Amino acid sequence: MFSEPESRAVADFITNSAANFSAYLTYHSYGQYLLYPWGYDNAVPPDHKDLDLVGNEIAAAIQQAGGSKYTVGSSSGVLYPAAGGSDDWAKGQGIKYSFTIELSDTGRYGFILPTSFIEPVAKESMAGVRVLAKYLHKA
Repeated sequence: MFSEPESRAVADFITNSAANFSAYLTYHSYGQYLLYPWGYDNAVPPDHKDLDLVGNEIAAAIQQAGGSKYTVGSSSGVLYPAAGGSDDWAKGQGIKYSFTIELSDTGRYGFILPTSFIEPVAKESMAGVRVLAKYLHKA
């Protein structure tokens, strides 16, 4: 668990902080997916309807901001079961809104997205983060 210094630093920060974290985002490339736990099992957390609702609103904001269409759902349900996701770990730590965002694109460029896409993808991402922030502000 946490074999890399970067992931260990994030885990240590979260577990040793006095803050009460209510959201956790991890960004990956690529696929245009907005995923929530659980990834390790074909199950969903008890509050999966909340995660689905917020996830779909984030996806709608992303699409409105730049046109990218994101698929929303549990990691194991949308893709396949895979253990070791940091979003699963964060959810297990009690962080309600825990998502993995698989950024653009859907395969044309794959992991080597041209630099001309950096700003459009960032704008879409920020539109999604703003939606999440509104939910956190209400809580």
